[in-house]
Amino acid sequence: ALADRPALFLTLTYSDAYQVADWSDWKRHVERLFDRMQYRNSDISMIWRLELIDRKSGEFKGELRPHLHCIIFNFPLVVDDKAPQPTIADLSKPEENFGSTIYEFRRWLAQAWYEIVGTGDEKHLRAGTSAEVVRSWTALKRYTSKYVAKETDEIAGAPVPVGRWW
Repeated sequence: ALADRPALFLTLTYSDAYQVADWSDWKRHVERLFDRMQYRNSDISMIWRLELIDRKSGEFKGELRPHLHCIIFNFPLVVDDKAPQPTIADLSKPEENFGSTIYEFRRWLAQAWYEIVGTGDEKHLRAGTSAEVVRSWTALKRYTSKYVAKETDEIAGAPVPVGRWW
């Protein structure tokens, strides 16, 4: 049941300090993150979706920048509806394990993504990720179908090919 082993929605972004490289780097980053997750718990699985969108703020406002949406399945987590996003003080204490709450996982995720992307940008450590617990299978189906239905041309407009989007 979803309540026993919840699924998570993740968003992974890149900071202005990240020099946009080849699309294969973005995919290598998400693969490295999944490898880290599986090292800690081999029961989880993940699907992801790449998006290239116009930046809404920052140095590269209006330019296409990558970000990824992920769904993690079979995640061992105690659901805590009141869990805040971690503070910068919390993020300065990297965790070896996921922890058992969404709060602890958010700390782990922020640190892991920050290390994988490797810009050294503290703003990215604070704001480069988000993680939310999937509340129902209906919500999961809606979220997934929203991204599956997007056409590549609608998302991209990209001057370079990006391989597969999922």
